[in-house]
Amino acid sequence: MPSFEKVNYSLRPSKSIQRGLVFEGLRAIKERLALADPVYIGLGSVWFSDFLMAHSALDVWDMVSIESDEIGFERAKFNCPFATVKVKKGEAGVVIQDLKNGAEYSQRPWMVWLDYDSELDESVCQDLAYLNRNAPENSVIIFTFNAHEGNYGKPAAQRRSRVIELLGRVVSEDEPPASFKNKYGAFEKRLAKAVIDHMISDAVKCGREGGAVPAFNLRYKDGSPMVTVGGILPSKQNRAAAEELVKSEHWDYISEALIAAPNLTLLEVAHLQKLLPSSAPITRQEVQTLGFDLSDEQVQSFQKYYKYFPLFAQISA
Repeated sequence: MPSFEKVNYSLRPSKSIQRGLVFEGLRAIKERLALADPVYIGLGSVWFSDFLMAHSALDVWDMVSIESDEIGFERAKFNCPFATVKVKKGEAGVVIQDLKNGAEYSQRPWMVWLDYDSELDESVCQDLAYLNRNAPENSVIIFTFNAHEGNYGKPAAQRRSRVIELLGRVVSEDEPPASFKNKYGAFEKRLAKAVIDHMISDAVKCGREGGAVPAFNLRYKDGSPMVTVGGILPSKQNRAAAEELVKSEHWDYISEALIAAPNLTLLEVAHLQKLLPSSAPITRQEVQTLGFDLSDEQVQSFQKYYKYFPLFAQISA
């Protein structure tokens, strides 16, 4: 079943927060590297949530959405939000190669976010490898995938073997299987690191003068644990600027913290926002004085991400 039949991607709070963080990071990259006339490429499905943000937050005009499902393709064309979005039918890897081989987009920086709901598999790794080696200079490539440990094998040693099978020798067969257990999200973090290490190694191997600069490493959970990783493929001239940007103390888009947003009502959000911004942590006792209650973890999560917190309401005519 296509993912658009299962999930409304615009209505998941942790996903919405993660999306806000990614586009905040992309905006900083665009400004710092002075990217001229970039192209946004993604999997817009029928919702186009990221495309709306690409246009509003990044002022990107030319965008390409990829859809492989027959019905999904027709629905995507119908729901296309802007005149400058082109919906292309086919598998992501094939469409991306066509874009690279064409004249319209091949000489401009790309901002690619392949936001999969499936696990990291051979097909996703092929897309990663192609983009890492062939995306134009000063492009940004980002991948999201399901990091549930059960998708990669049940014993930890089997998960290690699967990651090696997918990503090669960025993981050693001598590494203890304990690294691939998922206590406190350890496997999700290890998988993300392996993908990033693979990007860096592969960029060097293929002769990219500017290499690959890791820029995104975020985990979120609305149901299954999801990982978003990505980086900048700078020109040789922009390498130093890219590294300086992502190493700054204000770069919040590489984090081991899990984004797990509480489900809150509009009234609860409104009351919590009255306590913010604040340099001091909000306490559970303060929330209780407002007339309701949340766990300590929920309070901390809201305070950390409240600027990105989505608000949903049903509107009746």
